[in-house]
Amino acid sequence: MLAEERAADAVGLSGQLSAILADTALEIVPPVVKAEDV
Repeated sequence: MLAEERAADAVGLSGQLSAILADTALEIVPPVVKAEDV
């Protein structure tokens, strides 16, 4: 049970980090893409 709970916690944390990184990437990437397109 503990191993399963820890695995679930790890997945939850990685999901949160992925969401944060995705939000950050969305803020940073579009200007770069626009600059490359131009």
